[in-house]
Amino acid sequence: MDLGGGRTDVGGGEEVGLAFVATDGTILRVDTEFCRLAGIDAASAIGRPVTEVWPDLDLTTEIATASDICRGDATYTTLVRRYPTPDGGEWEAEVGLFGVREPAGRRVLSVRLRALGGTVVPSTSSTPSVEDDDETLLTFDQGKVGAAIIGLDGRARRVNPAMCRICGRSADEMLAVDLLALTHPDDQARDVELSLQVWTGDSDGWSHEKRLVRPDGSVVWVQQEVAVVRDADGRPHHFLAQAVDITDRKEVEAELRESRERIELLTRELPVGVLEVSPSGAVLAANPALVELVGSDPMATGTPLVDLIDPEHVDLVVEGFLDSVADGEDWTSDFRLAAVDGERPRWVRAFVRSHFEQDGSFRSATGAWFDVTEEMEARSESARFSELLADVPDFVAIAATDGRVVYRNPAAATIIPGATDDALDLIGLFDEMSQERLLLEVVPEIEASGAWSGELTLVGPDGTRRPVLASMTLHGDDAAGVEYVTVIARDIGDLKAVEDLLREQATRDPLTGLVNRSAFHQSVESALAREPGAGALLFVDLDLFKDVNDRHGHEAGDAVLVEVAERLRSVVRDGDVVGRIGGDEFVVLCRGRSSPDDVTAVAERIVARLAEPVAWDGAALTIGASVGVAMATSDDSPRSLIRRADEAVYEAKARGGSQVADSPRRA
Repeated sequence: MDLGGGRTDVGGGEEVGLAFVATDGTILRVDTEFCRLAGIDAASAIGRPVTEVWPDLDLTTEIATASDICRGDATYTTLVRRYPTPDGGEWEAEVGLFGVREPAGRRVLSVRLRALGGTVVPSTSSTPSVEDDDETLLTFDQGKVGAAIIGLDGRARRVNPAMCRICGRSADEMLAVDLLALTHPDDQARDVELSLQVWTGDSDGWSHEKRLVRPDGSVVWVQQEVAVVRDADGRPHHFLAQAVDITDRKEVEAELRESRERIELLTRELPVGVLEVSPSGAVLAANPALVELVGSDPMATGTPLVDLIDPEHVDLVVEGFLDSVADGEDWTSDFRLAAVDGERPRWVRAFVRSHFEQDGSFRSATGAWFDVTEEMEARSESARFSELLADVPDFVAIAATDGRVVYRNPAAATIIPGATDDALDLIGLFDEMSQERLLLEVVPEIEASGAWSGELTLVGPDGTRRPVLASMTLHGDDAAGVEYVTVIARDIGDLKAVEDLLREQATRDPLTGLVNRSAFHQSVESALAREPGAGALLFVDLDLFKDVNDRHGHEAGDAVLVEVAERLRSVVRDGDVVGRIGGDEFVVLCRGRSSPDDVTAVAERIVARLAEPVAWDGAALTIGASVGVAMATSDDSPRSLIRRADEAVYEAKARGGSQVADSPRRA
């Protein structure tokens, strides 16, 4: 695995190099920037212990810290040290040590060397400027999306206000810290591994969920999107990062889990106590369950029955019992027991039957007491929960297993107004794609595991569509033979809109709306993989465009580029892909099998259409276009196909421009 280059001068001329070191101290890989900063030769350093490469340096601190990381006792750390320069001088450096596992499972140490001062030999490779890079990224939707430009040393160079709000820090604080320190300790190793994949050339960025820790200790969940910006030589230069706060979504998931736990509590079997009471009110007999229920043995203590009941409920019980004796009918009631030893009072549901002598006189009463404390408390909690649901903006509904909606909270009734609950069909509340998913995926999953969660789309009577994150759980009472499904859904329309916009930004040129370089490469790669040797690529380079910018300014130049994009769309064939990959460089992918004559006809239409003047601010701006044509061959890669078309453009330019030149087909 080859390492990419490691130099950066983002925002202040800093230098960064990278090396990998085995657990025994052997240098495995180094990049050119590390060698330059450390004053070593890569060919002689690789395979040798660190202490041999720098025999005159005291590396005790670095080795001790590296040993802790390799043993798993630490994740990463940074040290500020002074090192000699190759010319005998001295310079200050920041050393970052990170532990990471290679694909084979071997644990190695990543060493990041960053110059803080002193003289270093400047690199000659051209690098992009952060000052002009991605201004749109840093200002986009400050209410939702955080954005930052990050150097290879892990420090922010620029951040937008939204990123500061998400991290709970000011801009100055953000620029002063190593951003890895803001990541939750459990997520730091993953961040390091993903960034190292960029250094090694295995990745151009990543997307994942992670946790950030604010100064007050609170945790924020974010969806992070990171892309690397490389210099002209393809080496990493800096990172562009975006973060969307998804803490609310994570809290909803936690609330759903807590809700399931509460429901499980309500389904536990309750104990039953049995007793017999004399005409005087003394307890004649009691089973162990009743003793446990009341907290003492009423027969052993001689406690009258009324002493087992909460004083506030004694009159209710006595009056009800006397009425049942007088009527000769069974009696049932819920009441609270007296508290025992400061414990919370228990609630019971009593079923009582009176027994009489032959002469009709009262002999005794037997009863069964069911502990319904959880039920009574659940009722109170349910009442409070119902009040809470009245103010919850999420869609909450309960449906029978036949699909009939038997309950919906006010928010759900607002989203799906109209018919009463019993007249609503749960599946009918969703759009066609969601209905198909419910029938084919959700219902079988609920029947198999009892729960399902995922994204669906609710549809109102007026056709309004709401994307939601839904959780469905199956509940049942085996004794009663009843089952029902609870549905909790949160509107994620704003989040989906952000995701769509991020996806659009990642694939489109912001000025012309054409696909950008990365997306065009993917289109070419897909086309060649689907049908090797089919199709062609046109490389369009504008003529006289520099004159337009020089004479009329960049505003006129932008207007010309937008007009060129529209004209290209108008002359290509259906199914062809048009992209912009440079300042005045456009490309067209002619997909499918086409004859050279057909492709040449498209190229000639482009030349003719772009030769027409562009009207701007009362002036007629004259441009033209040179087009290079490369017919695809079976052994072409996206890079080789674009390169051949680019070479053909130079041939067209050499002939005077505003014409078509063909690249020779490879054997």
